[in-house]
Amino acid sequence: MRFGDGNRSIILTARHHACESTGSYVLEGVLDDLIDNPIEGFQILCVPFVDYDGVIDGDQGKNRVPHGHNRDYSDENPPIFPETSRIIEYTENNNVCYGFDFHSPWHRGWEHDNVYIVQSSIEKLVRLDLFGEILEKSITDKAMRYWHKNDYPPETGWNRAGSQFAAYLNDVGSTL
Repeated sequence: MRFGDGNRSIILTARHHACESTGSYVLEGVLDDLIDNPIEGFQILCVPFVDYDGVIDGDQGKNRVPHGHNRDYSDENPPIFPETSRIIEYTENNNVCYGFDFHSPWHRGWEHDNVYIVQSSIEKLVRLDLFGEILEKSITDKAMRYWHKNDYPPETGWNRAGSQFAAYLNDVGSTL
């Protein structure tokens, strides 16, 4: 789905893991708001089911061999899935300024009881912190509450340099 006018782009994705349906519901709410309140100067590209075949086949995709869709972003190897290949192509050719993946790996407990942003790299931490602070102040009572303090810092847990998804986040978030 693509909508909006402008020479800059925002890409929204969900369901890199087919089983993570909660991300789709959150994305649906974001889309409803963006359609009602367009962002001037931006085109929005939405990929609601990156692993569409997994959704249809009931294959969660997390342990797929050699890897799932969210691990298919690498500078060293070309993508094996056509969906991620097209997302990469889009980001390279459409002045993507922001990329958001609506991921929902767990449904209760730990950090997953909160809305958070995965901070892509230490080098971008100042800009990502500023973005988080601005976003926190911009949240209205109509939205799920976001607290910048809950953001997932770089080089923590699964968010480590060298992981393919961290590299993708680093590339997509390069203008932050």
